[in-house]
Amino acid sequence: MIIVFMENHEKIIGGSVGKARYLRKVMTPTERKLWLKLRDRRFHGLKFRRQVPIGHYCADFFCAEKRLIVEIDGGVHAFKIEKDSLRGIYFMEKGITVIRFTNVQVRSNLEWVLEEMARACGLPLFS
Repeated sequence: MIIVFMENHEKIIGGSVGKARYLRKVMTPTERKLWLKLRDRRFHGLKFRRQVPIGHYCADFFCAEKRLIVEIDGGVHAFKIEKDSLRGIYFMEKGITVIRFTNVQVRSNLEWVLEEMARACGLPLFS
């Protein structure tokens, strides 16, 4: 199921879906590490999907119930600040919260990342 936030379905189904399918097949090791904690409702019983097309963007991880996108930024994102800002504004206008973590944060401190995600969802923190 693809959640569509735009009127023009053709624009969404065009390139975004194919890109999302490709990105799901070639996950980075860091994305895979976080996905193992999120898949099959392992994170507080919430359903997360990976590489989800939303409009003409593709979110790394998306929880529709909490309207939360989790992005993992690699080194290339340091050069894409303006583009990431536009993405953030687009999602904010759709009522979606975006939280971003670096590859290093996910690799070296996954429990902290999960705590920040729980906080963003308004959930109890792990003890």
